[in-house]
Amino acid sequence: ILEGHELMGYSPLERIRVTEEYDPETDALLGTGDGDFVRGSPGTFFILGPKDAHMPGIASESGATDEVTKVIVKVAV
Repeated sequence: ILEGHELMGYSPLERIRVTEEYDPETDALLGTGDGDFVRGSPGTFFILGPKDAHMPGIASESGATDEVTKVIVKVAV
């Protein structure tokens, strides 16, 4: 994250019940389950693998939304 703050939901994929299969057009798989939230601030980075479900762009606990500038790099495995 270069600028701003956000929460990201995270859970191992095995704890997620898939409600909508992966769609390459939206690059998303939808599901429900149980996980944790991690705060991202400038200088924070996350490394997520193919078995890591994540939900970026969550507003802070106060409900305030920041404009966030971030770099995303995807590596084929």
